[in-house]
Amino acid sequence: MMICIAKLSYIYFIDGRVCWIIRGAHLEVVHGLTGTRLAAWQFGQVLGDGNTSITCVKELPLGHSVHLLVGVSNASPTSLLCLFDVSLSKVTKAIEIPQPVSRKSIFYFSV
Repeated sequence: MMICIAKLSYIYFIDGRVCWIIRGAHLEVVHGLTGTRLAAWQFGQVLGDGNTSITCVKELPLGHSVHLLVGVSNASPTSLLCLFDVSLSKVTKAIEIPQPVSRKSIFYFSV
């Protein structure tokens, strides 16, 4: 389920226990039942890039931990596809893509 309100998106996992909240370049992962924050990340903060935004997020089951594929765009013509590890609360891999990353391309990548 996905609800978009301007720059704020709530996206829930299928089981409804874990959800993520997107505000521009900020990603927050919370427990769906208790509201406890499990992880958070501010994309573009290290570079001080105010034009950074999250374009899409897709859960990626890897073993017993929760990972998210996150598409990120900024002022450059390229974009990033990032692997976010919720248990570590950090990006563990990032790939520069020579075109914008969309929901459609991230779905294709994760299949």
